[in-house]
Amino acid sequence: MKRTRETINYAHPNERWNLSSCLVFDGEDRSEEARRRHNAELQKQALLEQINENKRKKEMDREHEMMQDAQRMHLK
Repeated sequence: MKRTRETINYAHPNERWNLSSCLVFDGEDRSEEARRRHNAELQKQALLEQINENKRKKEMDREHEMMQDAQRMHLK
């Protein structure tokens, strides 16, 4: 069905945002890029936290092994 009037779903012509030049479409997600960047930053932070956590765990395991080795050497 062809629309004959562009004022459908708009209360006032000033709220049309220049429909004739197609600057804004109904249902358009204007915050997509900002949201995508924010999500990428959150993912990056989460990955860095996991990397640091794994490094701390490996270091703790290494220290624990060194302590066990020292105890074994002391017992001999």
